[in-house]
Amino acid sequence: PFLSEAFVWTKERIFAKDHPETWFISARSWSKNATAEEQGRALSGLHARFILCLVDESGAIPLAVLTRGEQAMASESTKWGRIVQAGNPTSHDGMLYLAATLLRDQWHVIRITGDPADPKRSPRINKEWAAQQILTYGKDNPWVMAYILGQFPPSALNKLLGPEEVEAAMARHYHESDYMHSQKRLGIDVARFGDDKTIIFPRQG
Repeated sequence: PFLSEAFVWTKERIFAKDHPETWFISARSWSKNATAEEQGRALSGLHARFILCLVDESGAIPLAVLTRGEQAMASESTKWGRIVQAGNPTSHDGMLYLAATLLRDQWHVIRITGDPADPKRSPRINKEWAAQQILTYGKDNPWVMAYILGQFPPSALNKLLGPEEVEAAMARHYHESDYMHSQKRLGIDVARFGDDKTIIFPRQG
């Protein structure tokens, strides 16, 4: 009864009746074909003494959204600010991966697992079903790692190579005589989503 009396709940916004401009929670979203920059703008214009950004399904949400959220916390007028995100560890390009790896010291990370062997597993994932998936595909299967074990797979689910493999390839150096007899070919990475660019690169061997 108190909440119903003190707040107004509309389709995209909940606000306090006595402070409608400064005490509210609002939904922010973007179209399915929005670029990374357009998605980042969803958090633009947030300025207040107290700010909380809640980002759901952040596994594949681009870093631009995280950057804009952090910008909202940078104002001198902000006394308290937090970003809370949750999602499946499916991508190495999203804001969830960055928070769980390179920026882990800046985040409080909670890993939720459905591993049947883990006593702290989440009961929301059926134990028998999870055990069957692990038995069928193995614990090192990218899908099992992401959706059952709560771990980032070596490569994202829509990627052929992981960062470790790319770094190892970049570190290798060969003498010209090692590959001059091999055929020449073009390596092509076709851009399909976000702000990626199509890359065509010549290689031999």
